[in-house]
Amino acid sequence: MLENVSVLEGTAPDAFINLPTPTHVFIGGSGGRLEDIIATLKEMNSHMRIVINSVTIETIAEINNLIKKYDIENADVIQVAVSKAKKAGDYSIMQGQNPVYIVSFML
Repeated sequence: MLENVSVLEGTAPDAFINLPTPTHVFIGGSGGRLEDIIATLKEMNSHMRIVINSVTIETIAEINNLIKKYDIENADVIQVAVSKAKKAGDYSIMQGQNPVYIVSFML
């Protein structure tokens, strides 16, 4: 059990109300509200580290548009590929899984 972690149930950015201003934010899903989330975070603190994980091309396109809209020059985009072993007779073959994009930047 972690003593310095609290679970807050809710939907971003609505769940941000009355929270302390964050210094770091990790987004692993936005429910189609990524621009609202980023805009709200920018209002809360215009100097924070944001890390976004994405598995869809559409979300990557949206992140790219937001990087341009907010004139973010320090974005770091990484694509991670993972393979999982699958039995093929006496052998194991590696099958590629969906790539994961990790985008980080200072807001």
